[in-house]
Amino acid sequence: YEKYAAIIYNGVSTTAAFDMSLIAGESGVLKLVDNTGDRVADVVVADIYENYVVGKQNTDNYRIYDYYDSTKSITLDLEKDEPYVNIYNEKGDITPFSAITKGTLVSVYQSADDAYQGFINAYICTAAVVGDIEAVNTSDDTIVVGGTSYEVTETAMKTLADMLKPGIT
Repeated sequence: YEKYAAIIYNGVSTTAAFDMSLIAGESGVLKLVDNTGDRVADVVVADIYENYVVGKQNTDNYRIYDYYDSTKSITLDLEKDEPYVNIYNEKGDITPFSAITKGTLVSVYQSADDAYQGFINAYICTAAVVGDIEAVNTSDDTIVVGGTSYEVTETAMKTLADMLKPGIT
């Protein structure tokens, strides 16, 4: 990539110069875009997210707390514009905070600190996999249920190690 490549972080441009520290330890997707055809990226697009598995939520202030780390929380206030928040369900429809319940997976995409408008896009998933675990692969954090491979977060693999074993339903 070009040293002065434009950075688009979660849909909003940022003035930060790109280096790997911008995405170090993060989860997401990095795209390098070559607008000039010189085989050097002119734009770096970073879609970075953080996952929360809801342990509890406070509907008074729209705050959710992570199941695995109760000190980890985020506010998803749809009424205020600081930052602006959209919560999407599995169908891609904007959904209310009340759709977030205990056990819901919430993937949060937040704008960079220097963005002109702070925003958060949160994607919720309430789907569940039901069945007997047929295989567990710790090298890529996957389990097999009903012949289908499912990715499991590294945190869940560690925290639920006793429950993620072949033969357990």
